[in-house]
Amino acid sequence: MMAAGFALILLAPSSSTVFMFPYFSHRGLAPTAAAAAISAMSLFQVASRIGLWAPVIARLGGVRTAIYLWGGLLFVSTLAMLQVHHETGAFLMAAFFGVAMGGNMGLQLQIWPEYFGRSAVGAISGTAHIFGGIVAAVGPLAGAALLEATGDFTAMYYGTAAVVPAGILLMAAGGPSGAPGPARPRRGS
Repeated sequence: MMAAGFALILLAPSSSTVFMFPYFSHRGLAPTAAAAAISAMSLFQVASRIGLWAPVIARLGGVRTAIYLWGGLLFVSTLAMLQVHHETGAFLMAAFFGVAMGGNMGLQLQIWPEYFGRSAVGAISGTAHIFGGIVAAVGPLAGAALLEATGDFTAMYYGTAAVVPAGILLMAAGGPSGAPGPARPRRGS
């Protein structure tokens, strides 16, 4: 449930970033402005990992609340994409989206040992990344199909945003029932 929840939440950035340049171009931005806005998004993503998300996760004392915040920001920023009508809006949206995306790596690295202990982090995170990889591969294809069927980006961005709450709900329902137990020795060791 946790891996599927992460994968659904990550559909928003994986699909949105694939279509960001053509969307900005469709909205009338010059190619250099569209590319600069996307670069700004990446800059805000990296800066927010260090300057925002690491302190937020530490202050909250765990990842569960941070995941809800992160998912909510990705949901809102995906919908905010539809409000871009000029260069200033593109840069503001890209900054907001980048800050939201910045939570991804820290949360993924911390959730598995916090929820399930450290003894099987590699196996758990490796399996979780399989779900994420599948969604990252299929999501943009589904978005492209919506774009081709409707001729507009609106359905694609609404569809992408719509799965984020489902991912948040899965993550809220998933996780351990209590604190992680001690590492168990493997058979034969």
